[in-house]
Amino acid sequence: IVVIKSLACDERTAASRTSEGRSVSSLSPTTWRRSVHAEVARAATSRRCPGHGNVSLSLRIDGSGGLASVSVTRSSGDSQVDDYVASAARRASPFKAPPAGNNGVVPLSFLCKT
Repeated sequence: IVVIKSLACDERTAASRTSEGRSVSSLSPTTWRRSVHAEVARAATSRRCPGHGNVSLSLRIDGSGGLASVSVTRSSGDSQVDDYVASAARRASPFKAPPAGNNGVVPLSFLCKT
């Protein structure tokens, strides 16, 4: 079982294009972060967590919604659990494009239970 310790919702929205051609989400920053959380949660719960522990991640989403980087900011103490949660974030990509003016950084915390 994987539990995301933050609100998550699955809200759909249209995206607009900037003059440079990149997509910009019409979601508010909070709603956008929640949609990222929901996508990662879906990917994390699609497989069984290999252990037990709390993991915190920082995701950086690029302007088109691609995952630019994922890093473990607080380890569970079990590298298999840490790798599992980071892999779930990679599987969930691509995400909706971040709203204009958003830096694309999303902190996430997970509780994995076997």
